[in-house]
Amino acid sequence: MKIYQVLFLLCLVVIFQITSVFASEDKAPLDHKAKCLKDLEFFRKHIIENSAPFKNTDDKNFNAWFDKGYGHTKELIEDIRDVNDCYYAMKFYLNGFDSSHVSLRGYMQLPAEKYPGLLTAKYNNHHVVMYKHPGISYLHNINVGDRVTHINDIPIDQYFNEYILPFYANDNSEFTIKAASVYTFIVDGNPYIPLPLTATFTDGTKEKKVELKYTQLTTGPLIAARNIRQPVPDQHFKVKIVSNGVWITIPSFYLSREDSVFYTGMLSKLKELAKEDYILFDLRGNKGGAAKWSRPIIRNLWGDDYIKSLGNKHDYNSTWVKKVRISKLNFLEFKQTSNASEIKNYATALKNNDNYFEKKWKIYNEDLNLYTNKDNSPVKAKIFILTDHFCRSTCWAFVSELLEIPGVTHLGLPTAIQSNYSYARKVRSPSEHFDFFYPTEIRTYPNKNLGQALIPSKIFNGDIRDETAVLNWVLSITEN
Repeated sequence: MKIYQVLFLLCLVVIFQITSVFASEDKAPLDHKAKCLKDLEFFRKHIIENSAPFKNTDDKNFNAWFDKGYGHTKELIEDIRDVNDCYYAMKFYLNGFDSSHVSLRGYMQLPAEKYPGLLTAKYNNHHVVMYKHPGISYLHNINVGDRVTHINDIPIDQYFNEYILPFYANDNSEFTIKAASVYTFIVDGNPYIPLPLTATFTDGTKEKKVELKYTQLTTGPLIAARNIRQPVPDQHFKVKIVSNGVWITIPSFYLSREDSVFYTGMLSKLKELAKEDYILFDLRGNKGGAAKWSRPIIRNLWGDDYIKSLGNKHDYNSTWVKKVRISKLNFLEFKQTSNASEIKNYATALKNNDNYFEKKWKIYNEDLNLYTNKDNSPVKAKIFILTDHFCRSTCWAFVSELLEIPGVTHLGLPTAIQSNYSYARKVRSPSEHFDFFYPTEIRTYPNKNLGQALIPSKIFNGDIRDETAVLNWVLSITEN
């Protein structure tokens, strides 16, 4: 083959490769868009077929957002470039349902987070500087405690409500809003939020406007942000004696096999532990779990006879009612925890295309008491509960049920707001980039305090994760 023919063929190969690269780049966003739309439709199909709120005609906000938010989300998907963009579009849609039981978990490597040398968090009605890197010179006029008034000349409340809350808050609880507020100055690759280029601060007397410069979010600010938006990791169930009392740490009602062994042992010794001056249940970081781990504490500590003597003052003496959404998929899990009669009635309801199966039971008839205490003698110890803003679901219910026992004292910070939805199902998206969570049950009765946070009678003013400060504060109460 002659040299010019070889050169000609090489040119064709190069041109083909270049063309293929550009074609691939043009095709990539289309592929991500198609996959994102498929995941969105998949989630909506599950909501229609299996979720409890979709058939709840009283929940007008959920059903209005189902279609309204769908239209907005499709507009966002029109401009996506990669799976990360799809993640934020999905967050926007799921957060719009305003429910802690509707959420998203992503399985992608998001870009490294950056920040302008400072972080803020929302305290009451102000966005306050809660961290400043000491070595960044352009922020020399800004101090911890200063308040943000504007971002890009947009009032901070407007900027926060329009750009931050839709992507970082999936319910309206105080904790969720505060955790979302940390993202006001964190840049994490979200393409739908305008980059904060300028920010205006005030120390209460004068305003200070700065042009922001970004650097990678490293150890110091990362710890500061984590202290706001998530609990201390790697907490485990434990029981310890503290100053003539018993401190029982329960960071979750989802127990590992190892923790469950010690937990059952604690249940068998509760009456003996109650001979101490006090018992404190430390629920910091507890986001819920299985009621089979929470209810036995109350039943074994006081004994069923005493709880029954409280009559209608305690929820355990009521008939409990929940509505389980009728679907073939829900039926598979329903059969694992229900008796033969209930399974038969559910199957009939499924054939009749009913919306819900109404399940009724009494606490004393359920087979969830891991250890039965027959000792109904009075509890000597004073009982305290310590919570933070994370407490929701089974944690919230446990606190509510404890507070129905005379003499129990609630300490710490207000819990999350409890909705009437429960039993969140997890499904993996077709793209396998996401897990979607949505509720399949509605709690009908008892419904006391639903839609509210539980407020402690004694509020802790400080860092609820500062073990020394919390311990000293608690002892100042329990020892008096």
